[in-house]
Amino acid sequence: MKKLVILITALAMILTFGYVTLASTIDIGVSEGFSFEIGNCVAPSGNDDINITGFYGVSKQLQFNVDYGTDSKNMTLGTRYAFTDNMAVTLDFFMPDAKDEIDTAKLGIRYKVDINDALALAGIFSYENTNPEATLGLIGQAEYTFTEKMVGTLGFDYSDDGANYGANAVTNVVIGVETYPTEKLYAYLDYTIYEDENADNEAYLGIGYVF
Repeated sequence: MKKLVILITALAMILTFGYVTLASTIDIGVSEGFSFEIGNCVAPSGNDDINITGFYGVSKQLQFNVDYGTDSKNMTLGTRYAFTDNMAVTLDFFMPDAKDEIDTAKLGIRYKVDINDALALAGIFSYENTNPEATLGLIGQAEYTFTEKMVGTLGFDYSDDGANYGANAVTNVVIGVETYPTEKLYAYLDYTIYEDENADNEAYLGIGYVF
């Protein structure tokens, strides 16, 4: 019941305003406005959990968002604040529906630099208070603008749960593409290649609309 109240309140707040988002790329600044996004792991098949996300930009620096999984019923409340043109801080509160999982908070720092008009390098360092150890994360990627309507990304996703001095650390490779058919519609596809040879690689498709 508490999650339902939080979700309704957050959605009501979000639907009043808006925020323009790009998903595969790493954003720093915030635009006032509203967008609505749905995403799903399309490969391997069998994942029925659809993520529904709304974004609300208070100003050019501050954003709020809420994410809800239709099958898992997990919810995430997040915020991002850009304190310079190329650096931002994020804070996400993850609230799982399963009773055997714990709520967590993740603090992140983003940085992005333009190499030229087409190429940018971006990264995210994160700290999450998972139990029993904290999880450290590092995402780094190159973003290349092919045209005004298409951006390609290539990067890595590193995580370490802090146990056994990095013995459980993993580094996955992520390849993505983002396209904008119209000014209001965007879509992206991220393909994750896992370091664990026994894990199935994943393809995640997201579609968003800007109001």
